[in-house]
Amino acid sequence: MVPKMCTFINISEVISQNKEYFCLLVEYIRYFCVEELPYRHLNEHDNEALNRGKYQDFIQLMIKTNPKFCELRNHVLSQYSQHVDFTSKTIFNTFVSIMATMVREKIVKEVEVSGTFYNMIDESKDSNDHEQLAFCVRFSNGGVPKERFLAMIRIKEHFDADAILSTIKPHIEDLRKVAVFVGVCTDGPNVMVGKHSGVATKLKEVYPWIISNHCGGHKVNLATGDIVKKEVPKVVSLLNQIHSTFNAATTSDLFERIQSEHNQAIRKIASYIEVRWESLSKTTDTVVDRYQCILETLLLSGQQNTNHGTICAGLYHKLCSANVFIEILVLNKLLASTKILSKSLQSGTVTFTQARKDVRTTIDNLKRCAMDSDFHDDVFEEAKQIIDECCLPDAELPIHSTRQKRLTDYALCSEDHETSVPESLKEKVVAKVRDLFSAASRYFEKRFGDQDILEGLDGLDPTQPAKYLQYSTLKPLVEKYEDVLKLNKTSTQMELLQLRHAPDSYLTFQKSVLRVLVSTGKFF
Repeated sequence: MVPKMCTFINISEVISQNKEYFCLLVEYIRYFCVEELPYRHLNEHDNEALNRGKYQDFIQLMIKTNPKFCELRNHVLSQYSQHVDFTSKTIFNTFVSIMATMVREKIVKEVEVSGTFYNMIDESKDSNDHEQLAFCVRFSNGGVPKERFLAMIRIKEHFDADAILSTIKPHIEDLRKVAVFVGVCTDGPNVMVGKHSGVATKLKEVYPWIISNHCGGHKVNLATGDIVKKEVPKVVSLLNQIHSTFNAATTSDLFERIQSEHNQAIRKIASYIEVRWESLSKTTDTVVDRYQCILETLLLSGQQNTNHGTICAGLYHKLCSANVFIEILVLNKLLASTKILSKSLQSGTVTFTQARKDVRTTIDNLKRCAMDSDFHDDVFEEAKQIIDECCLPDAELPIHSTRQKRLTDYALCSEDHETSVPESLKEKVVAKVRDLFSAASRYFEKRFGDQDILEGLDGLDPTQPAKYLQYSTLKPLVEKYEDVLKLNKTSTQMELLQLRHAPDSYLTFQKSVLRVLVSTGKFF
């Protein structure tokens, strides 16, 4: 029977067609995975259902529009049965699992070539409220830092440091077979960075040479949170009220119309998330740039005899003050400085030395702005321009019976009305800038001042000739990696001396410590 079948069937052609069909299926599945599209549905086996799931509907679309796929599918159905086309849930999950395994193998090979890796872990909850742990690695690939997601692990036990450690340790050990484990980066909860029983502390007990770091991006956010919560809580509360008020449909539409009348681009007052204070920068940008439009919108809305109109009138009263605008403007300037650092630290290619330099530059810039008279003058001139345009009084307006009259008087001041901004306001601007920027520099120094190992990075910075490749400067790094990378202090000292006179040399020190630093570049 088999010889007769072989006479009529070209086995190689059948195999080739099957391969081609499976290749198309893999490409379709890969597309769904990359685009993060939902693919299953409860009614996918019901041919009469209106919604059989995106994947099954996509397959039906390909049958109708892709003649080659339709031909190959019919060929496969003829070989097995009219119900086996390898598009079931089980086959789909099998293909996804195979592709995931291949991706992991490729990542491990890249880590092996690098020779070192840095571990990043972060926890989150899925839609079913189950704790999940993201396991990522950072390493150097051709001198360029790379970050790769390696696994998402469900924590079935209690979500504590021991459970997390037992979960990630097997993955770390697998990677240690091919590369050196040099450090771990986490966010800031006690379960991760606790001094006595955090995950980082427990990892150091097992791997004493590693560096444990709190993610730089989180540190920027925490430092910014310290500033806005402790230094300007009333301003933040006011900004939150502005967003809530302008989120109403009638107020939002009126705000857009007034911006159009002023020939300005349409902008909305963005919301912000309290655990991500950098998003507050977008809110302050819009409020500062559209302050006059905001006041006009509130004025018109406040004349309505409704609860919302009363809220708008009260908010207008608060905003119709030069002092309030100055506080918002100074906060906006500060957030602009910290946002630059936040974006730098979240870059996928930033190195350890560059990150440390950016932090130091930001802190120095905050201190300079606090005392720089030119910066004070620039802020005052910007504040003066808006205060003139909006006819903002220096003192707060009276409330209750006199409010509506006063609001109309100030908001509808004639074009030829000249408003003189008193010099006392400049003193207020200077005082506010000094207080806020000085406090910010202290908060940032507190958040970023706990990494002694980073002092050695000055020895890898070519812009500091007096310290560059000096053994005395690099000594903390050499001692840190002496055992794990099998460095010899005397040999390293001589190599550094040779490197200073022959910078193109690629010696043992560069192959080890420098490569480690590149792989750990983003986190400190």
